[in-house]
Amino acid sequence: MGGILFAWLIGLFGITILVIWALIHMVSKDSIRYDEQFVWKRELSSEAKQEEE
Repeated sequence: MGGILFAWLIGLFGITILVIWALIHMVSKDSIRYDEQFVWKRELSSEAKQEEE
């Protein structure tokens, strides 16, 4: 019984860590510059470019 519980907990934490890692990766790749260029179809001001870097 303890082995099954341990395996379930390892699997649950593994899936949770995988989802959190994917979310962090997705958020880090998204940026204001991408939104400005491809979503809003306009150029960034020089101030916004400096803040992003």
